[in-house]
Amino acid sequence: MKHLYTLFTVLLLLTVNGWGQILTFEFSALGGNEATAGSNFNNANLSSSTISRGAGLTASSKSGRFNATSWAATSIDNAVSGNDYMEFTITPNSGFQFSISSIVMQWQRSPTGNTAVAIRSSADSYATNLGGEQSIVDNTNTQTLTFTFTETDITTATTYRIYSYAETGGGSGGPGDGSGDDIIVNGTVTEIPSSGPDNPASFTATAASASQINLAFTQNEATDNVVIAFNTSNTFGEPTGTYSASDAISDGGTVLYVGAASPFNHTGLTGNTQYFYKAWSFDGADYSIGLTANATT
Repeated sequence: MKHLYTLFTVLLLLTVNGWGQILTFEFSALGGNEATAGSNFNNANLSSSTISRGAGLTASSKSGRFNATSWAATSIDNAVSGNDYMEFTITPNSGFQFSISSIVMQWQRSPTGNTAVAIRSSADSYATNLGGEQSIVDNTNTQTLTFTFTETDITTATTYRIYSYAETGGGSGGPGDGSGDDIIVNGTVTEIPSSGPDNPASFTATAASASQINLAFTQNEATDNVVIAFNTSNTFGEPTGTYSASDAISDGGTVLYVGAASPFNHTGLTGNTQYFYKAWSFDGADYSIGLTANATT
């Protein structure tokens, strides 16, 4: 019973904190010598990613993996100086940040292929290994390499390079040729905390007719005014300064309402059309992160 309770606690913590796969690559459909390959999954608040080779590598055919020859000899340092790497970039969407707890790779090599692998990132100009240098057993079986490290609250695009060296320059190898995803990035993606006021306590949009949507909100504890914008796509810019109704927000959205009185009815709309809304608290200087809602007439 104690073990079951401990397992339940761990799973609960994982769920609450949102830890899990945030980006994956799967190479089963590749011929091996493609110049690039795209991610097969990315968190909704990350951009899709692409893996490519450094200038020191030569693409080489081998089905089921992203493959290369011309790997460095002797050491990871030689791989770094010779541009013998594969790389992909993790890019958070505006307003979001990501953290990483591990990167897991399936790797396969030829009989004279890769001997060791390391991962480095652009965060420190590829100066240090993340999760240590992982040795590859001297056989041609698919092997799983786990790089465990912690990077938190990354708000900018960051590139991760997979450096390796091989027994001979003609030896080939790369991630792939196993079952399931071949590269898995584990971590979290979260909103960047706002330094401004708290969001409105609630915000809803409810269709009332073919030409009207009713909007309702509850102010935050500071009773800050609420600014509401609308759009026909779920695209909104970041508000700055002060607005009046009908003002455009740069990068998306038109201001519909500014004030403290709820509810507010949006009228004169087109029938059978989806409208998107975003509501921010405004304390006279700064805006909150904002709440979204939508409804279809």
